[in-house]
Amino acid sequence: MGNQTLNSKRAAMTDTYRQTVDFLFGLQMFGIKLGLENIGLLCRFLDDPHRAFPVIHIAGTNGKGSTAALIASILMSSGMRVGLYTSPHLVDFTERISVNGISIARERVVDFVKRTRSEIERLRATFFETTTAMAFWHFAETDVDVAVVETGMGGRLDATNIVDPLLTVITGIAADHVEHLGSSLREIAFEKAGIMKTAVPLLLGPCPAEAHEVIERVARERCAPLTAVASGMVNDIRYDNLQEMTFSYSSKGLGKKMWRTGLVGRCQAWNAALAIEAARVLEEAGWSGITEDAIRHGLVHVRNQTRLRARLEQVVNLDVILDVAHNPDGLAHLFETFSSAFDTHDTTLICGIQRTKALPDIVEVIMAYSWKQVVTASSSHPDALPPEKFAGMLKERGLLRLKVKSQDETWSCCLAEAGGVKLICGSHFLVGDILAEKNFRMSGKSIDNYG
Repeated sequence: MGNQTLNSKRAAMTDTYRQTVDFLFGLQMFGIKLGLENIGLLCRFLDDPHRAFPVIHIAGTNGKGSTAALIASILMSSGMRVGLYTSPHLVDFTERISVNGISIARERVVDFVKRTRSEIERLRATFFETTTAMAFWHFAETDVDVAVVETGMGGRLDATNIVDPLLTVITGIAADHVEHLGSSLREIAFEKAGIMKTAVPLLLGPCPAEAHEVIERVARERCAPLTAVASGMVNDIRYDNLQEMTFSYSSKGLGKKMWRTGLVGRCQAWNAALAIEAARVLEEAGWSGITEDAIRHGLVHVRNQTRLRARLEQVVNLDVILDVAHNPDGLAHLFETFSSAFDTHDTTLICGIQRTKALPDIVEVIMAYSWKQVVTASSSHPDALPPEKFAGMLKERGLLRLKVKSQDETWSCCLAEAGGVKLICGSHFLVGDILAEKNFRMSGKSIDNYG
């Protein structure tokens, strides 16, 4: 009887949680509202939870999630209780909000919406505004020592920009979300630069000169100490597999040293360098426990400690590689790294993208490599580009080794038919759909000797 009662309660909570998440996603009918008024009012209703802990705020076109995870992992290795807020999720909504690698409990999601639903509806708060407020509330309630917060889009008018951070990071600038952020790199850079605060240190990853000029100007105007990680500062990048990589980097505080990380690729070396610099800034500010040993441990164990997935993730015991690269710049870096470890002639590329992306540029990036076959697919997201249209664009460019995955075809059948190595990318939502169906175990090995 006890087990039956417990199972009944679990089933009821599952139903309640699903209804709650349906309500949250229903808020997308209010669209994307760039501005801080709603999030300010919602946080005020919750007694301003975003002021209860220090924040590291991260913006950038690509690499935000990986950089956030690397910084969070280093801080966890330093003995801190670390909140991490990223988006979007892959399989379950709770992945967006975690403390020391543990996602927010479904019961907490339900509780938050019960407490705030009337205010959410009164304000006509968006999905992202509500989720951001939930993250701040959860971090305050669980007494985090620090929170690492990733912007959703842009920066200046992003809901997360209500925070008063102790450190800001801009991972890099490339074209994406042009319908909201502007069509030029200067316009996009200005929006990202909006996370900078007066006298708060800024870390900047490699970016084009025109974007760098904008960010440097805003940093001067706000007296924000700027540390730039240029691409030439990261060298000797070496990896034999997708599990770990070594690289050299010259840090102001630690000098030129060799480093290791559990993420692979040139852009991940840049992200790791930003995480090293973040640790240096915090250590210089008097944060205890941030030692070189902790930095090294955090870089190596980032996947396990933060549950970071689909960054050149090779599925255990299968020739399936998952990555969430979804715009031209991200896909170009992905293919560059992948082709140095695998032969694209023997690889089936499975790709599905959103209709709002720079489609012609994405087609050109794909066409720069010779693939065994390209399979176009569609995610469950309403903005997913129909795979037939995607295939048509590739065919117009002369790609003949094409297949369109139908909605009725399971991912199991699609992967089995492809055979050999399969690289799956193009959208968080596509990768999420596959993980939801296949339930692939998280990859990554334990690396004990991280020195």
